Amino acid sequence: MKAVIVEIKENHAAILSDDGCISKVKNNNYAIGQVIEMKKTVKFSKFAKIAVAAFIVVCGGASVCAYSTPTTYVSLDVNPSIEYSLNMFDRVLSVKAVNDDGTEILKEINFNNLSNKTIDNAVAITVDRIAKDGYFDGDTTGGIVISTSGKDLKKASKLAEKLKRVSEKTCEVGSNKVEVEAFGIGKQRVDEAKLLGITPGKLRLIEKLKESSANPESINVSEWVNKSVKEIMKAIKENNKANHSTSKSEDDEDDIDDVDDVDDEDDIDDKDDKDDKDDKNDKDDEDDEGDDDGITSSSSIKKNTPAVNSNSNKVENASKNNEISKPDKSNKAKN
Repeated sequence: MKAVIVEIKENHAAILSDDGCISKVKNNNYAIGQVIEMKKTVKFSKFAKIAVAAFIVVCGGASVCAYSTPTTYVSLDVNPSIEYSLNMFDRVLSVKAVNDDGTEILKEINFNNLSNKTIDNAVAITVDRIAKDGYFDGDTTGGIVISTSGKDLKKASKLAEKLKRVSEKTCEVGSNKVEVEAFGIGKQRVDEAKLLGITPGKLRLIEKLKESSANPESINVSEWVNKSVKEIMKAIKENNKANHSTSKSEDDEDDIDDVDDVDDEDDIDDKDDKDDKDDKNDKDDEDDEGDDDGITSSSSIKKNTPAVNSNSNKVENASKNNEISKPDKSNKAKN
């Protein structure tokens, strides 16, 4: 028989057994919340029972009440939907099925295999049983939704992430292709889910379906409450894919408009460049005409220059001839 340590006082501890009885045992370095295996049932006399009750009062009866008081709620949905109530030590106090598939799963597991276990172990056992029953079979990726709720939403959210990892690890061991989502849920959504007869986690998933739709008003919650998590997740993915395609088409249209604008700007720039080039060519032609006139005048001067030089040479040659002929005349006179 299993029992859980609910209080410790020096060398003794108070335990709560599966049958609901509270007993006093020797403290073997136990910790509050620890589950132990009782080797044999201890029978107490009337006096012993009174002593145990007194011990509980001395140790603090509030601790026993705290152990058995639900503080956190966890829901697990595949198509079987199951809820767990936990105490302050995250140990399972009770388990209930939310739909018919959940009832069948709990019959196969047996509540005694979940009672007083940590929620980690309870979820792992449940997911493993669901996988063995074939709920993750098929080509479509399976789905698990886990929600946690409690007074401390931050603590509940951390627990949700922890249970997500536990579920993923359990599915990996079984080679199941499964997508897991986990949420910390507030009290308002818990109350709404109760009115619909579903778990808070499944309600949150349906809300995600509405958020993913291009027309959220077209999603009727009541039409999806009996759908499996796999079906809802598939619909969300299809909506996201459609939204992505629409967004991409709009982006492509914007790119085309941008290209047209750029082309128009390029055409204007090309026209401006062409006009500038024509203006420059006209200016160059005018400059070329001026340069041609200058070159012609210079050529005329150069052509006339050799004529002047030629006449000068004739004069110089004539002078030289005269100088040479003069001595001949003097020599002739002497003779």
